[in-house]
Amino acid sequence: MRMWERDREWHCVESLLRTIEGGAAGTLLVDGEPGAGRTRLLTEAARAAGERHISVLQGGPGELGELIPCGMLYQALDLRFEPAACGDPGDSRARTLERLRSGLEERATGPVLVVLDDLHWADPMTLMVLRALHHVLASRPIGWLLSRSTAVEQGQAAFLFDLLEREGAARVELTPLSPEAVAGLMTETLGAPPEPALLALAGGAGGNPLLISELLAGLRDEGRLGAGTVLPHGYVPHRLRMVVRHWIDPLSAGARNLVETVAVLGRSFSPEQAVSLLGTTPAALLPLVEECMAAGILAATPQGLTFRHELVRFVVATRVPLPVRHALLDQLGVRTHAEPASRPPDVYLEPASRPPDGYAGPTSQPPDISRLGSGHSPGPDPRHSPGHLVALIDTAIAWGRLQEAEQLVNGGLADRDPADDTAELRCLLSDIMYLTGRIEDALRQAETVLAVPDLPGHVRDRAVLVRLYALTRLRDSGTSAREYACEILDGGTRYGPSAQVAALVALAVTEWEEGRLSEALAFAEDARRLAGTDEPPAHRYDPVHRYDQLLVSAALLIDIHRLDEARAILREARADMSADGQLPWTADASALEARAELAAGRFADAVTEAERALDLATGLGTPLPAMVANAVLATVALRRGDLRAASRYVAEGAGGPLDGHPRHTLLTAQVAEVRDGPLSAMTLLTALPAPLGLADFPAPLGRLRSMLAVEPTAGAWMVRVALAADDRPAAEAVVAIVEALSKGNPEFAALVASAAHARGLLDGDCDALARAAERTDDTWARASAVEDLGMALVAAGRHEEAAGSLDRALEIYQDLGSVRDSARVRKRLRGMGVRHRHWSYAERPVSGWDSLTETERNISLLVADGWTNRRIAEQTFISVHTVAFHLRHVYRKLQINSRIELVRLVVSQGRVESGPSGVAGA
Repeated sequence: MRMWERDREWHCVESLLRTIEGGAAGTLLVDGEPGAGRTRLLTEAARAAGERHISVLQGGPGELGELIPCGMLYQALDLRFEPAACGDPGDSRARTLERLRSGLEERATGPVLVVLDDLHWADPMTLMVLRALHHVLASRPIGWLLSRSTAVEQGQAAFLFDLLEREGAARVELTPLSPEAVAGLMTETLGAPPEPALLALAGGAGGNPLLISELLAGLRDEGRLGAGTVLPHGYVPHRLRMVVRHWIDPLSAGARNLVETVAVLGRSFSPEQAVSLLGTTPAALLPLVEECMAAGILAATPQGLTFRHELVRFVVATRVPLPVRHALLDQLGVRTHAEPASRPPDVYLEPASRPPDGYAGPTSQPPDISRLGSGHSPGPDPRHSPGHLVALIDTAIAWGRLQEAEQLVNGGLADRDPADDTAELRCLLSDIMYLTGRIEDALRQAETVLAVPDLPGHVRDRAVLVRLYALTRLRDSGTSAREYACEILDGGTRYGPSAQVAALVALAVTEWEEGRLSEALAFAEDARRLAGTDEPPAHRYDPVHRYDQLLVSAALLIDIHRLDEARAILREARADMSADGQLPWTADASALEARAELAAGRFADAVTEAERALDLATGLGTPLPAMVANAVLATVALRRGDLRAASRYVAEGAGGPLDGHPRHTLLTAQVAEVRDGPLSAMTLLTALPAPLGLADFPAPLGRLRSMLAVEPTAGAWMVRVALAADDRPAAEAVVAIVEALSKGNPEFAALVASAAHARGLLDGDCDALARAAERTDDTWARASAVEDLGMALVAAGRHEEAAGSLDRALEIYQDLGSVRDSARVRKRLRGMGVRHRHWSYAERPVSGWDSLTETERNISLLVADGWTNRRIAEQTFISVHTVAFHLRHVYRKLQINSRIELVRLVVSQGRVESGPSGVAGA
């Protein structure tokens, strides 16, 4: 260790080594925050002990804790763990202590140094045994070098350290490096005193050795430590961003949300601000704050809360998409011309992907670009050169300014002579068209570019990407995406890594939609692996499409309900987007988050994420994530019994990029089935052209295999609808396809459960339905299978079991907030003589619209849509008499006397929205 680093601490280490060399026992306790250098100090101490011929035993629990009690001690002694037989826990501890004691004594024939790191992660039994070993081996020449994080202020490790210190153990705390020590560390690393700007940048590390070392290493990796190198304003190297991600990503979702949200406010903030932004309470905020403090990210001060290191806060803040940052600041009314997330105390804060001169990043207002449009010659100014224009357009795309980017392209094309090379501008135009949902136009532009001979490699690769992804979206374009992807992969060095990654992504999508799930996941993993070997983000040409491989992988995993894996990938994608300063895909990430929340049965969170995706998509002008978000909102509305909202969301998806996609077709049919009955749904499903392999089935059901591959829970619904429409051949066709998918993908529980559910419905097989309920990971699908099992038990005359099954289904539906499904199950239970109270009480006015109950409001809206009492009864699973009863209450509370007056009142208040749900909305 060097004097400028840890001279005092190293003196304590040497004192411990001399003690055990003299034949006595000793203990040194090392405290320090994450990144303070505890592990390095222990490593240096172990090396020095080895040089003095002192035996060294080392262990540590790791961030996930210990898998077995005293595992780190068994590891240090190289002893095999032997599970204790069932019996008295005290006997188990005694046997463990005796075995570890004898193991240490066998090795303590001479001086021994036991080095145990990160004891704040150790389990209670390890700490108890460690305390006992200090006593029973006090006469042996054993030195104990123990460390823990001071970020965890309480806990049993802190108690153990205090106890050992009172009994005579030496103790040191690795405090942040002083400014002089930081300058010394940087001088040693650089071979010369650091420039003032670099020294100021390192000041944001708050004296944390890990952050400073990684900052310097990252700058060296990116060639930014040479003499005379000027760092861009606010530059932070990619390597340091990855260190911060390593700190942030292990947090729980709630704690991570807290850190990312408050980071935009600046280094310090008040608990009241955090509570307001998160929409929570101080009590609910407390465990999140404690978790962030334990991770070494936040600290408490008399004035409020603060980030321990400004560099960490800045990196986290720039992971938050710019529109979201603005929204958060607007929510508190603290947004200014230069927002806190973009205004550091010294020299840094722009994202690593710095926009070129002439285009503003997140720290300022956008420039006036109108003069660069059509009709204004660039003239001799080098800033208006073709290369600069391309860089300007790329930056506009990166920041999600797609409309302005297209204006720049069109202006550039208008200013070019027809004989000039316009391939690169047209390539950019195809990219913009793809991102804004004009898939066929994008394909035509890309193919026009690819027809130009002798294209530069980066232009060709980008056009190849657009053509390939467009073909993947346009399933009936003539040339298949699979053929083109294989051509790219077989082309060897003709295509760059980005095109090969895109080809693998396209193959993953096509394999998935054809029901070969394992192959699809393998292609997606290959794409992620190949993308991971690419250059650092700052050196990649294609800044837009590098996220496709992450988002596609997440989407596939959501389909099969591997939600934790999907969320981890989405966190990675969001972090990369933020670190690279890219916005076009942020709405897609939020839309997939919404799908994941829906699959997990968290309707409220799904709606929140979907609405966030819609806001982002609207701001960015990217319609595809808006379509996905609308599909999520439609599904939630359908399950909550809000048919009007579901119809509206489905209608908003018509004519968009997802129109004709199996998922959208399925959702449209589901809404039609609720609104108009099973025959209407079957008409939509059978109107599609029969896919390969289905032509021989009695009732062609369109792209059935694709539909069931991307939405496994749909199989049972299709069988149920087909049987209700008295179309058993169609039901048998669905079961055959679902079982074929299950047989071809036996490792995917979602498909296996779907096949059992569909077969159970077709045959009235109670055992198959029970297996479906057991195998599925989807909570709503489990409730559906349990409900169908209840009805099968009714048909079999097993009424007591049936009532129990329906009760379980009702409980699950109610927990989910699936109002429509709950109402249906209650009606079925009433038919069996079982009644459940399900109303709730709330403080309401005695008259007016706000005085209506939820049921009364829903019935009123259906009346305004032109529904009869009988249709309303069928929709809400109550009797016609009950509908009339509710309407009488509505008339009384609204002081009206007829349906006509009710319709007029609802329309006058703007409560009927245009849409296909009924007469009034037509």
